[in-house]
Amino acid sequence: EGTIDPRKKDRPKPVRANRTGEVLRKMFNLAVEWGMRKDNPASSFRRRLEQEERIIENFVRIEEAGRELFMLLDTMREELHAKRSNNGTDSVSAP
Repeated sequence: EGTIDPRKKDRPKPVRANRTGEVLRKMFNLAVEWGMRKDNPASSFRRRLEQEERIIENFVRIEEAGRELFMLLDTMREELHAKRSNNGTDSVSAP
């Protein structure tokens, strides 16, 4: 009862980092606008990929790999067909 599993630590998630970074950037932008600061130290903040974005990115990579595989298979099929056609032609044209 009340035992904390060390494997299930509450790790920061990309979504939390993104929201925190966005709040900091907005806060410093307002400070610059109101004349309280001359620069925004959070202006270089870069969003981290969130779970949905990673899933979409992985899907796109898999889809591209699938297209490349089908193009390769089509090329191989055409080469095999051409080879079979040439072999058949050669045997027909022989005396």
